Amino acid sequence: MPLLKFSDIPGLSQAIKRENDIRDASFLDLNADICGVAIRQMTPRDWLILEGIGNPLMFGRMPTPIELAHFLWLLSPEYRDDAPIRRYLFGRRIRKINYLDAVKACWKYLEDTFQDSPSGSGMHSTPYAGWCAHLVCSLSDNPVEAEQLILNTPLKRLFQYLKVRRKKNDRESTMHNPSDKLKGDYIRMVNARNDLLKVLRKRMQN
Repeated sequence: MPLLKFSDIPGLSQAIKRENDIRDASFLDLNADICGVAIRQMTPRDWLILEGIGNPLMFGRMPTPIELAHFLWLLSPEYRDDAPIRRYLFGRRIRKINYLDAVKACWKYLEDTFQDSPSGSGMHSTPYAGWCAHLVCSLSDNPVEAEQLILNTPLKRLFQYLKVRRKKNDRESTMHNPSDKLKGDYIRMVNARNDLLKVLRKRMQN
């Protein structure tokens, strides 16, 4: 059987480049674009608020137009707690965007945000403290001093820090990337093809 070469996998190099571009861009404080509406990078504090109010986008569900607007407003660089006029003008502006395109773009934004998040059930799996406490303590030996800094740092950066810290503490730990799925699919396809060729050869010999 010929040696498998991941360089032969269609789209793999582009997928890996995109993963690394997302990681690098997270340190540039660039805003994302949702159908012409700028939103900043999500922080743990934003995550707490949006999950706490049950915004459907956080759970992969379709939001109402009002819930979509609230998601975009909370993450807008223009957001202020006590700015009703600014919020009203923002609401009027986003009425012009395409609803379905905006929802898809928000889901993509969330997918990029959680690209490097812990696999499995993650921080939600431990009941004796909240996930924010686990996040802060995982990244700092002095959580009281580091708390506010960590909670206001973009998640895209924090998840990368977690990976690096975990690998440093346990060199045998396995790291995963979204592009690994392409590799797995490719291996399964090659194995299935080889199995089929073996069956066909046997039939031809009989």
